[in-house]
Amino acid sequence: MPITFIERIDVHHGFVAIGPKSDWDPHVVVAAEGQENGLLGGRVQHSLTMATGLNTGSLPFVVTWHDSPPPVNPEHEEVVELSWTIPDETMTVGSFDEFHDIHLPPGPSRARYSARGMDLGRAMDTAHEEPAPDHYVLDLWAADPEPEQIVRRTSEVAAYWHGVARGEHR
Repeated sequence: MPITFIERIDVHHGFVAIGPKSDWDPHVVVAAEGQENGLLGGRVQHSLTMATGLNTGSLPFVVTWHDSPPPVNPEHEEVVELSWTIPDETMTVGSFDEFHDIHLPPGPSRARYSARGMDLGRAMDTAHEEPAPDHYVLDLWAADPEPEQIVRRTSEVAAYWHGVARGEHR
C-alpha cells in the first residue's frame, strides 16, 4: 500500500482538510451539510474536510493512494466513503495553520475516511504532552462516482456529526 502522507498533525477545532492550498478554506459543518455522513465532508468544491474526536493537539493521520479499493480495516470503528474529484496533482493536507503538500493523481476518485478512538479523543479534548488516543486514515483510489456510504458507526462523536450533516442538531 503506497503511503502518500503519514504524519502527526496538529488539529485545532477538531478537523483536518485536504484541498488545493489556494482554495483552502474548510469548514466542518458546511463541508458535510446535506450529506448522510458528517465525518467526511465533500460539499466544498475541490476539498474534503474530516472531523476528529480530539479538539486540539497532535494526532496520527495517514493518507494513502491505492490502485483499487482496499479492504475495510476491521480495527477502524468509524468508516465512511464518498466520491470526490481530485482537482490538482499537488494538494495540501492541513489543519488550522499547519499545511503539508501531497501528490495525488487528478480525476474522479473514491475517498474512505476511517477512524478509531474518536470518543476517547473527544473525552481528552486537548492533548498536551500525552499522545492522542484517536487515529485517522484517508484511503483514496480512482473510481467512478457512487453514492456516499456510512460503512460503520460505533462512536457518539460520529453519531453527533452524522446528525449535524442531516440537520438534526443546530
